[in-house]
Amino acid sequence: CDLNPKPEDKDDKDDKDDKDAKDKDDKDGKDADDKTCTYDLYECLAESYSKKAYETNLKDDTYGLNYGCSNHTRQMEICFCPRDLYGSFCQKQSAVKCKLEIERENDCPRYQEDFYNSDIDGDPPCYFAKRTETVHISVLTECTNELEPEGPRIDTSDILTNITEIMPTFSYHVAEENLMLSSPLDIGLATKIFNLNRPHDRRMVKTHSLTATHFTGEFPKEVEFDLAPMAPEEMSDFRAGGRYYFEIWPYGEPRDLFVSVEVLRGHIEDDEFEEPAPPGLSAF
Repeated sequence: CDLNPKPEDKDDKDDKDDKDAKDKDDKDGKDADDKTCTYDLYECLAESYSKKAYETNLKDDTYGLNYGCSNHTRQMEICFCPRDLYGSFCQKQSAVKCKLEIERENDCPRYQEDFYNSDIDGDPPCYFAKRTETVHISVLTECTNELEPEGPRIDTSDILTNITEIMPTFSYHVAEENLMLSSPLDIGLATKIFNLNRPHDRRMVKTHSLTATHFTGEFPKEVEFDLAPMAPEEMSDFRAGGRYYFEIWPYGEPRDLFVSVEVLRGHIEDDEFEEPAPPGLSAF
């Protein structure tokens, strides 16, 4: 996808450098497609300029510098990008936004037990487990990205070739109304049981891969919170008031893939937890 015109009298070394640069651009450009087009160019003082640059800066020759401009056409390659890539060489991936929602079965059937008042703000007790059990939670993930029309990401006003006639056909790994991915991306969900004493502790972090079927928010992904690896002496780090607090968030590669990251937070009730007896009242 070479956007720079190559004068015909360049030496072999420059030609090799141009080829190496083009090979790198093709590699970086992922699923881009390059086509040869005819450009309308102006050559002034041995430099090539677009028609817009010529008319804006060189045509009037206000100061009588005698630029010696001549109009000619040149064959050059341009990159055609799928809808989710941008940049002159289609080298950048559009950012992805993912909205997460926990799918609660039967609206948490233990909502209205004596120890929970649904009229007070706070998360209801939806998940219960003993210390050696695994908790399964279903998460809906709805992802979107900013899309552009298929085609070049450069000014095409100087291209004499009919762009529509040479437009390639692109295939997409995901093709939804608000999300299109021309190649598979490493997107998943990360889960963590929070260490209240050491917030940066990652011992209880797990990752869960997502497939294309999960990106639309229609099909849930089941994530697991396994409490068994937690040693008895570590329970005070992860449990408070008979609850384990968890986080769920999306991750992706490259790491700057997401323009924003939404973190879901909730808790798991310890079914074996016994409320401590209140201390006796002191006699006055």
